[in-house]
Amino acid sequence: MVLEGFDQEAYEKAMKKEGYEDGYQDGKKEEQERGIGGLIRSLKEFDIPKGQILQKLQDTYQLTEEEAMGYIEKNW
Repeated sequence: MVLEGFDQEAYEKAMKKEGYEDGYQDGKKEEQERGIGGLIRSLKEFDIPKGQILQKLQDTYQLTEEEAMGYIEKNW
């Protein structure tokens, strides 16, 4: 039989670990997006120009110009 060497317990453990890591990464990304949005709104309230906000996002979060502009447009 082909499945003689299949270890169900090891498989379930690996799937559980993979699911945990996927969920952790998703949560981390969501938290970063909330932080970026909050930073943009705060800097906007202090009348910081878009160009300076763009540069701050790129420096702080290591974003490309396009990624940073996407966040600015989404949260402006």
